[in-house]
Amino acid sequence: DLGEGRSLVVDHYCLRSDAHHGGPKLRNWELQGSLDGQTWHTLRAHKRDASLSSRSMGTAAWPVDAGAQAFRHFRIQQMNVNSSGKRHELTCAGIELYGRASFERPLA
Repeated sequence: DLGEGRSLVVDHYCLRSDAHHGGPKLRNWELQGSLDGQTWHTLRAHKRDASLSSRSMGTAAWPVDAGAQAFRHFRIQQMNVNSSGKRHELTCAGIELYGRASFERPLA
């Protein structure tokens, strides 16, 4: 949640995996955005994406084509098993969103 009066048109994003070398990594997920925190829109879907390596705190980045739609809320929604091939455990140490921000209300 970026906060009231703030939104972002995402054009790229980056994920950082967990600190466990060889631990489970995301493979099937969606980046989703919402204006109200209730209705979600898929901004990018990943299926069997092995971009996040097995190393500790590995990172990967992807472009997003969301048009000119801005969102206030963002989430990662796991859609199937992780790299273990059997678990639905979502392990993620960080996310960075890049794009055009709008601040009707200034940052504190």
